[in-house]
Amino acid sequence: MTKEEISGEDFGHGNKGRREGRDGMDLEAWALKGHYSLIRRMKKMKKMKRQIVRANGKDEMDKLSELAMTKAAVIFAKSSCCMCHSITTLFHELGANPTVYEIDHDPRGLEMELALQRLGCKPTVPAVFIGGRFVGSTKDVLAAHLKGSLKAMLIDAKAIWF
Repeated sequence: MTKEEISGEDFGHGNKGRREGRDGMDLEAWALKGHYSLIRRMKKMKKMKRQIVRANGKDEMDKLSELAMTKAAVIFAKSSCCMCHSITTLFHELGANPTVYEIDHDPRGLEMELALQRLGCKPTVPAVFIGGRFVGSTKDVLAAHLKGSLKAMLIDAKAIWF
């Protein structure tokens, strides 16, 4: 085929030289339409998140505090997070048996994650509470462990006995 024949090739829509997407639209217009609909969906999701935060913000913060106070050591985690697994393993090696709430399996996990963000967790998981007090995320827990204060916190909270 020559260059002219390729540029005028029929793409199965009966039009020579004009590439079409779905719905008979020009390919570029079709791509832009898809891009704009994606942007609209993203904006709608952000709006929904804001509404959830406004509606459930205090409720979720109260629920988080209540869950953190129920046990001596509590870890909010996600099942696919390797750092959450590492922190949980560290607690087990120290002799503690932390309560682990996997927020990706909780029906209100999104709200809990947003509440953790408002609490100052960046990244949101793992979020560690010892004795009802927020300790921090991976970086904070490992720093406390290296200083030797993590074990002392666990003993004070009666998560381990020595």
